[in-house]
Amino acid sequence: MYPSNSSSLSSQIEPEIILGSEYNDWVLTSPINSGSFGHVYICQNKLDPTKTAAIKIFHSPSNGEAEVSILERFNHAAGVINMIDYGDSRLGYYIVMDLQGIDLSTFTRKLPTHRLTVGSTYRVFLRIMKILQLIHNEGIVHGDIKPANFVIKDSSDIVLIDFGLAETITDVYGNTRRTKGCGFRGTPRYAAPNVHLGNAPTQGDDTISAFYIFFENFCGKLDWDGLEDEREIYRKKVEFRDKTVYDIDNLRMDEIDTFLQISARDPKYTNILKTFTKTIVERNMSLSPLFDKEEIETLPTKNENCYYGTAPFTPLNGVSKTDKTTKSKGEDSTKGYLDELFKTMKKVSLPKLPKFKDVIGKAIDNIPFL
Repeated sequence: MYPSNSSSLSSQIEPEIILGSEYNDWVLTSPINSGSFGHVYICQNKLDPTKTAAIKIFHSPSNGEAEVSILERFNHAAGVINMIDYGDSRLGYYIVMDLQGIDLSTFTRKLPTHRLTVGSTYRVFLRIMKILQLIHNEGIVHGDIKPANFVIKDSSDIVLIDFGLAETITDVYGNTRRTKGCGFRGTPRYAAPNVHLGNAPTQGDDTISAFYIFFENFCGKLDWDGLEDEREIYRKKVEFRDKTVYDIDNLRMDEIDTFLQISARDPKYTNILKTFTKTIVERNMSLSPLFDKEEIETLPTKNENCYYGTAPFTPLNGVSKTDKTTKSKGEDSTKGYLDELFKTMKKVSLPKLPKFKDVIGKAIDNIPFL
């Protein structure tokens, strides 16, 4: 959860991080994860010790400042991790975020089949696509879309985290910035072929990574599983795109087409969302909740001795450093995403009727994100 992924260490000697260390109003209580960008811990608020959060401590202040500039665009946006606080202390630069649940990678490993059910596979994919549409519309490319970078919120939603490799391709004024490739960056298992070639990641590359998550759950594996050589992984991905994808059982041709038609700057979100929603309706799969009951039962409870059972922190007085006046893009994150998304169809499986084309059209019209 809340992994940190890349970049070199600061040339300065890094202060030793010890549990109990204070970062302004925050006290470290237990570790979560670490990486080349820094370390992630659970922390408590000194003014109210009942409030807990996740804190990411950076090796380099510049890396932290870059991530802050991105997260500021999405304060309180549903589907993106919420930043509570940030700043510099004598021990280093830090960002404090809501503490959410376990990540999708950990979640699927806990399942008996090590994969999501077919219904959950489709619903999670739709949710990921909607999150990507949100960040891409704000001019951000994440650059490391993978199951470990989506954490579960209250068993009913997922939230995108870790913008350490993110690129800003459009500034707040709408001006396009040209980014240059700088060698491979990301996770080989889920990176798009374009990224393997050392090119700068695009919106299309994020979307291809989302499709790999879908295919992994739908098929139970990826064709490049077990491979370590990046050139061989790249070759397998090209082969998958050009040939193997057509041989996947129970995958519709229009679904394959949405994958093949992804372009660098136009992933065609609406077409993807409509196509995969149509499949859910035609196959009489439930539209909600996000996960099936048997999957939800495997999630840790708040009584378990683990960090991901901790409730998210809400800033004192409801105000964070990053947004003192308004709630920005997206829904208020305190609202259940699926409650809003499927409010007209919650817990209802649509029947198969003779005039099925009309049924699908009405169903799609009733889904808010379409």
